Amino acid sequence: MVAATAETGTQLAAVARTAAQGLGIGKFDVGGSLADESDARVERGVPKQVSAANSAAVTVRVWGDRGTVGVTSTTDLTETGLTQALAMARDASAFGNAERIPDFSPLAQSPTAIAPTSPPIAEPVAVGQLVETLLQAEQELLAAHPAIVGVPYNGLSQGRRARFYFNSEGAHRWEETFSTSMYLYSRTEAPGQRSRSAGAYRVARDFAGLDVAGVHPRGGDQDDRPSRLHQNSFGQVFGGVFAGGFLESALRFCQHFQCPECVG
Repeated sequence: MVAATAETGTQLAAVARTAAQGLGIGKFDVGGSLADESDARVERGVPKQVSAANSAAVTVRVWGDRGTVGVTSTTDLTETGLTQALAMARDASAFGNAERIPDFSPLAQSPTAIAPTSPPIAEPVAVGQLVETLLQAEQELLAAHPAIVGVPYNGLSQGRRARFYFNSEGAHRWEETFSTSMYLYSRTEAPGQRSRSAGAYRVARDFAGLDVAGVHPRGGDQDDRPSRLHQNSFGQVFGGVFAGGFLESALRFCQHFQCPECVG
């Protein structure tokens, strides 16, 4: 496993340069992404699914003796994995296109503008805290309105992600982000009415800043909508083919809310 941290980027660059030197590779670059993610789902007061993943995707380019480029990819960021990827890209460079040879970007080593007020990257919380928070949110939502009968779709996730690039000329780029997100999708039922659904989603830079209370969809409030629509009239005039499609959509809308009077 490789963590998505700046220290990891520095280590990868050092390993790749050492491996390239041992393979006799003079020009190469490496770019890719890393992610550490975890999430939880619940159902009626019990955990339904808890998962965690550590992923990596890296592309390696090597310029061979003829100047042509060989490309390979790997998910193995160990010393052995990077060495094998560099060796394979070196071998593939013998078959590279001699008419179109790419080169390093002139901006690869230019200074980057980093905002001085950028917030620090947050640390992930324990998976157990994700589960407890989601269970409480589900319980509060079910108690918010008697018409809410379930929260069939829900989730609380967090992830630390990084993108990086380095090459044989000393360029080194590293960008790291962290986010946590939560969604709740509730289902409501009421006598004499069709079941309805509502959902809400929130995302934040860290777990502490996540607006958990704001994830409560207003599912139960929608049961009063038919009576409110009863008091309104929506007159519309359209011509041509569009008129038929609009009228059909309007009739379906009214049938759904059991209010024929809404068509003016």
